Amino acid sequence: MNINFSSGVWLRDLPREIPTEKIEPNEREPKLRHYYDSQTGSQDETITPLAGARITGALLKFDEEDLSQGVFFYQYQRR
Repeated sequence: MNINFSSGVWLRDLPREIPTEKIEPNEREPKLRHYYDSQTGSQDETITPLAGARITGALLKFDEEDLSQGVFFYQYQRR
């Protein structure tokens, strides 16, 4: 990210050396926000087998030709 600004008069009296800290950016990874079940009309509640659905989120694009990419379901057992 590049930021350009004019400091103006209000920054003139600040010390020349302000302590800074370099931080690592967040990892870019897919984030699923919501799952909409077409059969029941529910949001984030029900997954109906063999029914349509819609998902929303960030960075959800994938290569349809690559079989290792996509949306996968697995059985989760609570302990």
